[in-house]
Amino acid sequence: MAERTGALMQIECDRDLRRPQKSFDDRAQGPVRGIRGKPPDERLRVRQEKSKPLLATFESTIKAKLATLSKKAALTAAINYSLNHWAALTFYCEDGRAEISNALAENALRCVAFRRKTICSSAPRAVANVLRRCTA
Repeated sequence: MAERTGALMQIECDRDLRRPQKSFDDRAQGPVRGIRGKPPDERLRVRQEKSKPLLATFESTIKAKLATLSKKAALTAAINYSLNHWAALTFYCEDGRAEISNALAENALRCVAFRRKTICSSAPRAVANVLRRCTA
């Protein structure tokens, strides 16, 4: 299960995991593409049935690959990142309410971050300092 911090659940975006593995991306998302908008219990069932076995295979594959790589290789760092965040990256298979990607949330917050940056750069220095303290 993903790491809990108080009442919040840390969930990683699997896009970070999939970026270097486009063929894995297609296989992992293919079976679950049609479940967006379905009830959480149905989404969970489909993910448990179709995505979880693929993720288990992928995990064992990258662990085997890790054993053959130099500790200084860039791929080693990427695999270690994935394995260190595995519970958060695969949390969508444990909870039907979670999305496979956090792209929707990132896009929704992008305008908030842009607006804050614009306000802070155009406001007088004292106002900008107050805004930075309030949003930090």
